[in-house]
Amino acid sequence: MSSGRERLYSWDEKSMAWYINAVNYESFHSVVSEMILASLPENPTVCDIGCGVGALTMHLAPKCKNVFAMDLNSRPLFYLEEEMARRGHTNVDVVCGDFDDTGAPKEKYDAAIFCLAGGVPNFLGRGLMWAKKVFFVENATDKRSFSSVGKREKEMYCNEDIEYLKSIGVKFKTTFFTAPFGQVFVDRKDAEDFMHHYDKFEREEDIQDFLDSKLVKIDHPKYSLYMPNEKPLVLIEVER
Repeated sequence: MSSGRERLYSWDEKSMAWYINAVNYESFHSVVSEMILASLPENPTVCDIGCGVGALTMHLAPKCKNVFAMDLNSRPLFYLEEEMARRGHTNVDVVCGDFDDTGAPKEKYDAAIFCLAGGVPNFLGRGLMWAKKVFFVENATDKRSFSSVGKREKEMYCNEDIEYLKSIGVKFKTTFFTAPFGQVFVDRKDAEDFMHHYDKFEREEDIQDFLDSKLVKIDHPKYSLYMPNEKPLVLIEVER
């Protein structure tokens, strides 16, 4: 695995554990992978850019000829490599590096995928150099999933990306959908640590009120509490 700069999403031990627990419990990435595969030929080649722990890659690998998984952060990629080995998937190339600085392949992939990895203007040009089709999965609203504040201070609105695509005259289609992406917790303290980790400036009473209103008990061998969340999303499919 080549080296790359550590930036963007902050993958520390806690954030990785919470994220992995969530993706193993929920069907979010399964839903997204099936939507993308429905627009591709059988046994396609794909690149998952900004793959993180590889939750989407894991769902794509069994149905693809080859998956190229890239991220700037090395920590989640070690988990992905171990998980691919455990599952026996030998068709996944895991690379730590900067997509902007990586030369395009000699033969285009069937698809380049950017799942919650950044706005269309940032990646479309190079995405079309890499693949026949480019897919973006983006938040469809500015509502925060797990916060008593409720809104993000900064957000790349999907409407801006759609207007951008119209302005440059490329062929694209959009599919708005929702997918489950809640968070599971071992216990109440685990949930409190999660909120404090991501909402460092919120009042303690607001966090406790939020948890009281959102957490539900579940019957699971590892987790006791669940914070439901239906994520409003848009799938943007672009082809030259």
